[in-house]
Amino acid sequence: MDTEEDALLAAVTSAPADDAPRLVYADWLQERGQEAKAEYVRLVVELMHPPERAESVERCVAVAAALDESWRRTVGARFEVLLDGAAALVLAAHVVSLLFKLAIPQGLRPWRKGQPVRLRCGQTREEAEHVVRMFGPNLLRQQDSGEPVLRLVVRPMDEDSPLGLIAPPG
Repeated sequence: MDTEEDALLAAVTSAPADDAPRLVYADWLQERGQEAKAEYVRLVVELMHPPERAESVERCVAVAAALDESWRRTVGARFEVLLDGAAALVLAAHVVSLLFKLAIPQGLRPWRKGQPVRLRCGQTREEAEHVVRMFGPNLLRQQDSGEPVLRLVVRPMDEDSPLGLIAPPG
């Protein structure tokens, strides 16, 4: 890696919610013939701004498969997976936590009724999509109304969101 790329990556990591460093880096990559990497970075920028398009998520997952995991974690933004829903939310969050084999960190802010439960943080968009595809179909049970009782949601993290695996305190 050259010094110029190091500086661009440092700019991306120092401002995780800012589009500008990623877009400058994407242009730099494209100028050097690294089309897949440039496309990935541009897709990440797009997906950081809801509402996201299903086609963009699919393309991001497909492009990511051919790229280095460490590099993707550096440039891939920060997304979180949340469990949302009204029925037995806390119990479901604990079950999902067990599925993920999460250790509940100390010193977390308490979960508040009516708020979604953060299950995973600091994920690339394709990692978050993998979680939704793996666990979503098993969590989404239909009520008589046809509405899901629980659902997994992926959203961009803001700059103040902590990194790590998070579940409600026990």
